[in-house]
Amino acid sequence: TQERSYKLNIINSGNYDLVMELHLNAATPSAEGTEVLYKSNHGKKFATQVQRQLSTIFKDRGIKQRSDLYILNGTKPPAILIETFFCTNKKDYKKGKGLTNRKRLAKLIAKGIEQAH
Repeated sequence: TQERSYKLNIINSGNYDLVMELHLNAATPSAEGTEVLYKSNHGKKFATQVQRQLSTIFKDRGIKQRSDLYILNGTKPPAILIETFFCTNKKDYKKGKGLTNRKRLAKLIAKGIEQAH
């Protein structure tokens, strides 16, 4: 609960165009792929473009509208939550491991945001 109020106060007191939270998914070892969560139509635009980029590397699990996550629900600017890949899947993990791969993923995310603007 402290994280929620702390984050939302900072976000909502700023003049931001987009809020983006990065996550790693976890499930059974066979679960794989990338997905981007959003709430608003404006967020959907960003989610679509980021998903399009990340799915060039990972299995496309699609974008998903969610209204039960405070980071998507409680922000004034549009927000997306990126479940970049499954850290519990060896194949996904290998694609995200190391500085070179992390930079490649960051560039794909940035390209998706740029395309949505």
